[in-house]
Amino acid sequence: MKKEKIIIANWKMNLSYKESLRYIKDIKSFLVGLKNIKIILCPAFVSLADIQKEIKLKKIELGAQDVFWMEEGAYTGEVSVQSLKELGCKYVIVGHSERRGFLNETDAMINKKIQIVLSHNIIPILCIGENLEQRNDNLTAKILRDQLLEDLKIIDFKNNQQIIIAYEPIWAIGTGHEATTDQVNEAVIIIKSQLAKLYPNKDIEKSFKILYGGSVDENNVESFLDLDVIDGFLVGGASANKVHFIKLLNKIKN
Repeated sequence: MKKEKIIIANWKMNLSYKESLRYIKDIKSFLVGLKNIKIILCPAFVSLADIQKEIKLKKIELGAQDVFWMEEGAYTGEVSVQSLKELGCKYVIVGHSERRGFLNETDAMINKKIQIVLSHNIIPILCIGENLEQRNDNLTAKILRDQLLEDLKIIDFKNNQQIIIAYEPIWAIGTGHEATTDQVNEAVIIIKSQLAKLYPNKDIEKSFKILYGGSVDENNVESFLDLDVIDGFLVGGASANKVHFIKLLNKIKN
């Protein structure tokens, strides 16, 4: 039986509120018909409530692009995990490379976010990855291990809970460089090995899902479909264009 693929559509800041609703109404019937694919939509905060009303379907779930690490308080502009939960979010992206790079988000901040997300029984989607300089200096393994060590520090979770790890090679995102299947395979092996060290008493395959997220689109997704070490894809810009996203999904389902 074909293994179900997890596809996370991170729309980033590409669609307005009205555009988001129009988008989901246009492709909802297509998404419902997909087999062996779980879709997790991550629109902007302002669209979450109305997107949720449109996707009350088993195979389409809702995620948020970020969260704050405190329950409530004087944190202007931030969004609490309780608010996300009440809106129906089952997933939250944490530590995306753009937040690490543009907003100076640290591993300590990411660690606190994972703690609060898990405490509300929401699944964190932890993004990790190295930049081009680090890869060229043969530091990929060290960067991935260090990020996992710091991001998952003192993180424990119940056996019925899960964490998604998205491998995002920063050097392959919007740069024109593409990761090879061998490079992705090597990185995922490093990730799984480190997870096994951090959680020796857990079933790693069950407790963690590993996704690839290096500028995945309809032109390169097929090259990664036979990689058994990954469970799906974190799709950024390509997911915000319904034509490109449908083409990508068609290639995954075939």
